[in-house]
Amino acid sequence: MATAQLSAMEKVDKTSEFLQKLTQHLVRLIYARRHTHRKRERETMQASTSSSCASSSLSSSSSGGVFVAALLTQKKQNHRRHQNHHLQNRYRSRRKTRTMARQNEDNNDGNNSNREEKEGQFSKAGRSGTNRKFTEYSEEELRAQKAFVQGDFGKVSTAKETWEPFVRASRAGLLDEMQKCENSKEMLDCDAVLASLFIAVEDDAFKSRTSVCLPQEAYVKRLRKLMDEFEMRDIAYFNGQYDDRMVLKALERYLYEEHQYRPPVGWMEAFSPYRTYFHNVIAQKVGIPASLAALYMGCVQILRAREILKDEAYVLISSSRGLDPDVLPRTPWGITKDDYHNLGIPADARWCTPKMSIQMQLRALKRAFWPWTWDDRRDTGIELALKAAVFGNEDRMQTAVKGVGIIQPTGRPFGDLEMAIRATERLALVAEPENIRDYGILLYHSQRYKEAYEQLQKYQTWRDEEFERLQKGGKPSAVAIEVDGTPNTAPDMSKWLFGDPSEYAEQVAREEQWLKQLMLILERELLEQTLNM
Repeated sequence: MATAQLSAMEKVDKTSEFLQKLTQHLVRLIYARRHTHRKRERETMQASTSSSCASSSLSSSSSGGVFVAALLTQKKQNHRRHQNHHLQNRYRSRRKTRTMARQNEDNNDGNNSNREEKEGQFSKAGRSGTNRKFTEYSEEELRAQKAFVQGDFGKVSTAKETWEPFVRASRAGLLDEMQKCENSKEMLDCDAVLASLFIAVEDDAFKSRTSVCLPQEAYVKRLRKLMDEFEMRDIAYFNGQYDDRMVLKALERYLYEEHQYRPPVGWMEAFSPYRTYFHNVIAQKVGIPASLAALYMGCVQILRAREILKDEAYVLISSSRGLDPDVLPRTPWGITKDDYHNLGIPADARWCTPKMSIQMQLRALKRAFWPWTWDDRRDTGIELALKAAVFGNEDRMQTAVKGVGIIQPTGRPFGDLEMAIRATERLALVAEPENIRDYGILLYHSQRYKEAYEQLQKYQTWRDEEFERLQKGGKPSAVAIEVDGTPNTAPDMSKWLFGDPSEYAEQVAREEQWLKQLMLILERELLEQTLNM
């Protein structure tokens, strides 16, 4: 019995062990089949979708990711369907409203032609479906809309009728101030600051085509504010015991040490427009000697008007021509009237008048905007400009191309022809007549042939009168030349600053011959224009 029981128990154990192994094997088969099924699902999803990495990882992470992706897709479709339905309802409502408005209009007016005309006006207002209506503007409103036009390179600029009055008013103001300089003997009668600002206002209006004039009075107030501070701090420190010499020394310390007004670092920067225009100088505190001299004169004028300075003061600038790179520009300084009569002007200085300051500013602008290489030996750039005008048909180099500038043999075009014309035109009005020749040649390059011919004829007339006067024993006219912002009254040969004088004579003779050829070219051009008319 015992043996039979043991054998039966062994059989049960073996059977249970077999069933356990069988169960484990079945479980492994089930997991393997499930793994294979999931792997196939992942491969199918990766092959069928290319939406994004997020959706791919979501679909490959579990079987539930497929369900989430399907829900997201269905949600997007429902959103689009709802949006389309909303747009269709809105368009139907607008169409219904428009149709009812037309029917009411037809019932009230009974005039189909009027309705067709208004429909044409409505279609001009925009695409169908908008609520914009056609409105008739008055002449003033249309004029205001046309005030803004497209400028160069897509920049919005104002119409000529908007900025041109600023240019004309500034030019008239400059000439009025220069006339005061001619008729007055004292600095108090001529305002160098106002004349300098007239130059800046004109160029700003012309260059930027602005509809807002440069705030000229704001810079004048800024100068007065400087003098208010100077009077409260420095003049009050003297306790009423001071003379004109002490005031000038204190003024120079206040401007050049406390506020650090200074000239440019090098001579090349001394001809930059940003260092010439007075509003830039008073704001940036860096300016050429001529502009700083105008600032100094403005301070002296205010101090004299307030009777802080008892007598007239003279503004001096350095006479260094700037040919030595080691000699840097100097700031202007002042001397009293007594020192001027008793001690005179130092050898390295010149007396700068308001008229001289304006002329030097215009010369600096002319050189800054001049589109041809400048000859420092003669302080002029007329040779290349005249040569290009005469031989432009044979060689395109150094000639003007609209929208590009002056074609240079090497490098990109530089300078600004229109701004050079404007600076030279004002110089011809307030300085030596030789600028008339330069002005005429610039007009020729700008294809304004009639004006160029008139200006060159005017220059030839002046040359003939000057030659006749010299033949009668008269002295040569004083010609102001300037390299560093300082003019020099000298005969013609002094315009050759360094080098061989014979080379200067050859250049002058060559330019005279080219000028005669240019006159013939202009006469032929004007004759052809007359015949074509």
